Amino acid sequence: MKRAMWVTLLLMLLIAALALASGYGGPLSFDVKPNKTFKQPTPKINFSAKQIANLKAKKPVCLLLPSPSDPELKAGYMAAIVPYDPVTVWQVITDIKHFHLTDPSYPNTGALTDRRRTFMPYVRDGAVCSQGGSSYLYQLLVMPFVAPRKYSLKRYGDRNGFPWESAWTAASELVCADRRNQEFDEYFNEAVQITHNNGCWHIQPVPEAWRTKPEDALNTYIEYYVDTNPGGNIGQIKSIVNRATSTALPSLHENLVFHSGHWEQHLKKHHSAAELAQWKKERAEFRAAMGF
Repeated sequence: MKRAMWVTLLLMLLIAALALASGYGGPLSFDVKPNKTFKQPTPKINFSAKQIANLKAKKPVCLLLPSPSDPELKAGYMAAIVPYDPVTVWQVITDIKHFHLTDPSYPNTGALTDRRRTFMPYVRDGAVCSQGGSSYLYQLLVMPFVAPRKYSLKRYGDRNGFPWESAWTAASELVCADRRNQEFDEYFNEAVQITHNNGCWHIQPVPEAWRTKPEDALNTYIEYYVDTNPGGNIGQIKSIVNRATSTALPSLHENLVFHSGHWEQHLKKHHSAAELAQWKKERAEFRAAMGF
């Protein structure tokens, strides 16, 4: 009996430690905070009737907006309703150590060399590490017709009340790049380093005005925003950014929906039993908080 109690206690402590170690997002709260302050605010969008209809039909709204950092560039914005709960969607968008994993069901948005199908379009390689108490993500992008790009992002998370925020800024140095897959150094060595990349995911339950049935409260409304200067030739940059709304952002939405629907299988394959248990626990808590 004592041994069983100790095993149970150890598992509980492991789950709690995992939540702290993943640390990403800090305290968990399902309260709605309409005046919440964000690390990376998203632009206020006045959706048209057609765009609202698309959102209700679970079609993404993808836009190019003026970049606050460079008048010659554009920022990318996407809004969508995802038919899965915020706990699952949050885990998908913060599973940064697996962004470079391929899946045959993802859209064909990889490099022309092999059409890699990764969660984040065009990602060839990635690595994650911690430095100074912060989480960093290194990524190598290989895109059609232009030189590869490489960067490291300092990550920030906040789940203390909706909308939850996963945000990032570009680091001045290539943090975590020492953990890269050196099989891709032919791309790494010719890659242009991106030094400006600010962005975020904001996620929350579907707003009441857009719900058609009570169960819609369990779905997720997401906003994705990125303002970046990829560096290099300005003409090529504009071509890359302009393709974002027609290719990369819709593909990212497809990947998010697919991955959210297969998240339990992903957890069982790539994560620990404690992480699987934590996901199930948080999902149950969210449903209870929403009255289900």
